Amino acid sequence: VIWNQLLKSFIRNLMEEKEDDVDVVFEKLMEDSVAVICRKPLLVMAAMDSVGHRFVVELISLLQYMPDSSKVGLTEALNESGNELRRNQFGLIVVQCLKGFM
Repeated sequence: VIWNQLLKSFIRNLMEEKEDDVDVVFEKLMEDSVAVICRKPLLVMAAMDSVGHRFVVELISLLQYMPDSSKVGLTEALNESGNELRRNQFGLIVVQCLKGFM
């Protein structure tokens, strides 16, 4: 519960930053590969992780506060990896949140 509150606080504080700064953070999440072998955005790898998916779910719940470019980038990155996410137990939770089922 405390971790979740800290995460929400972090994300809300991030959203209060300048729009350009927020875009830089989200670009890192969507474009940086976790490893050369994986070639997946950090955001997608987090979505399939037992702890990381909670961060992604929080991001999804706060989409309304994000700059438009970050919203579009986040949803596109997750939608492009939708099939892979659906095959993972934690990724499936993220997909369901993105679609509004949770």
